[in-house]
Amino acid sequence: MGSYKIKLLLFCGLLAVAACKKKAGQGIYGVPNPAFDGTWTWVGSGYPGGNAHLITPGSGVRKSLTFLASGILYVTHNDTPGSPAYLNVYDTLGLFPKSVVDTEKFQLGNEPDGCVSDTYPALIITGETQAFYRYTISGDTLQISFSPCLAPFTTYYVKN
Repeated sequence: MGSYKIKLLLFCGLLAVAACKKKAGQGIYGVPNPAFDGTWTWVGSGYPGGNAHLITPGSGVRKSLTFLASGILYVTHNDTPGSPAYLNVYDTLGLFPKSVVDTEKFQLGNEPDGCVSDTYPALIITGETQAFYRYTISGDTLQISFSPCLAPFTTYYVKN
């Protein structure tokens, strides 16, 4: 009888621990879902709602993002972005003669938005300095922007 109670107690304890685990994208940080895996190529940047991109590959900027399921991100680019604009493409300070590849770590999570009480899906760069980006994946298009409270300048990538 004592053995039965111990087994039942252990089973309930294991069940409680298993119930506390959350998956990435459910309010905790973790590596992303398979929709992120692979290489995404930059196709333009601008404000949503219009068909025109303010900055296009015609500017000479080339950028691609390669997400690995392990939480590693390779950023291949020929622009000289500022730190907060790392994954976005704005007017650049200049172009490198050859593309460079930066390696970063990343996670997905849900971040609070300062101007409303909701959270948004966040792509978090966890390198030397953390950077938070709002993201949306729709079909083969990845949209990256800063918090929706700020001007909704968005950078668009398509999956290779």
